Amino acid sequence: MPSTPPTKLLAGVPVPDTPLINKALAFARAHCDDFTYNHVVRSWLFGTYISDQIPDFKSRDVELHAITALLHDMGWTISGDTVSKDKRFEVDGAEATRAFLIREGEKGDWDARRLQLAWDSVLLTWRAIALKGRHFWMSWRLLKINHQLDD
Repeated sequence: MPSTPPTKLLAGVPVPDTPLINKALAFARAHCDDFTYNHVVRSWLFGTYISDQIPDFKSRDVELHAITALLHDMGWTISGDTVSKDKRFEVDGAEATRAFLIREGEKGDWDARRLQLAWDSVLLTWRAIALKGRHFWMSWRLLKINHQLDD
């Protein structure tokens, strides 16, 4: 991923525009119903908008942020091919995100540490549900993981 990826305007929010993010958007669209797809895109947009207002978060991994926001609900897809019979949906989402990154990401861009950050970020979305879907919480946790910030 380039250090400063190109951007595009989506719903009035400047967002990073990389081939992998576009693949994640397409993957989410192919596997989610309209409600879930709109939810994950809104999560990304809100998280991006809020994070861009916080000076300490401007240096975050915007591609990781985008992909984990877009794929965080892959554990309850309409296709069912990312859903297991024995795991919580958050774990399924984390597993699906990691598999997507290994399959679609550029070799060398997604080392073990970055893959683990993605997995952890998706798994932590259960906190957003516990807090009645406050998208800021998900973005905050992701950014704290990326920057190893204290609570």
